[in-house]
Amino acid sequence: MMKMKKGTAIAVAVGGWAAALASAAALTYNLNRPLHFGRTAAQVALPSLPTEPTEPAAEPEKVLYMPTITIVGDAHRTSAPGGSRGVD
Repeated sequence: MMKMKKGTAIAVAVGGWAAALASAAALTYNLNRPLHFGRTAAQVALPSLPTEPTEPAAEPEKVLYMPTITIVGDAHRTSAPGGSRGVD
């Protein structure tokens, strides 16, 4: 790990805190603004619906049910040489 001068470390910490404070201020400003509603989908006139359905409802799609399976395998670790993990 690199050694860092004390002044550089303080400058990085101050920069991080300044960025956090600026972010919090921007979020507070954005959340406290009044909402401006434009023309939304709820305000648009909907066309009248037909009185009778044009075609009958289709049959529900068929569902394929799969049985539950269990995958079994031989579990072994090869990450530590000789099987030693440093624990006695």
